[in-house]
Amino acid sequence: MTGWRRTLPVALAWLAGCAARQPQPQRPPPPRTLDDGQPAPRRPATGRLTLIVAAVQAEAGFDSARLLYQREPHRLEPYAYSAWVDTPARLLMPRLLQALVDGGPIAAALPARAGAAGDLRVDVTLVRLQQGFDTTPSHTRLTLRAVLQDEATRRVIAVREIDESAPAPTEDAAGGVQAAHAAVRAALRSLSAFANAAASVRQQTDGGGAATQTAP
Repeated sequence: MTGWRRTLPVALAWLAGCAARQPQPQRPPPPRTLDDGQPAPRRPATGRLTLIVAAVQAEAGFDSARLLYQREPHRLEPYAYSAWVDTPARLLMPRLLQALVDGGPIAAALPARAGAAGDLRVDVTLVRLQQGFDTTPSHTRLTLRAVLQDEATRRVIAVREIDESAPAPTEDAAGGVQAAHAAVRAALRSLSAFANAAASVRQQTDGGGAATQTAP
């Protein structure tokens, strides 16, 4: 009994040391956002139009918070331990409202809610947001489709599909997120330029007789 009592503390200490040396499971990274924290420069509006912005919709497969990547054509895969804090469509909405007022005839961009009144309306669809490994380095691709229409008549004024891609600094989820930030900044600049250019035409014609503009 005496020998057993003497060896027990040694055995327990040995077991504790082995447990401490075992690799500990890594915690999953915190959910990611589409906001990189960089303030977007905004120029004062040159007009007085109000734009109603509908809630961003997403194509099938891109309507979840999963962080997606693609290694082969026609197959999307989610990262196991990385995700967005919300769906990308919802994360884009506040960035969209800020970006659309930038030195053009659009003086205010308001979310579509009951009682919201405006001159124009834009409907934006998230077509894709994915990290692609078909190139080296990998890249994140963001595609948005925007439809601008007259709020009073519901007549479509212009349609545009915006496709932006940015290289990833690292070949993992973190690199894909950083590339997504760059792609979002570029896409929002293009979307703002498109909406304000179309709004300028509408403003000049006072809503009458302007032809629908379509861009690839």
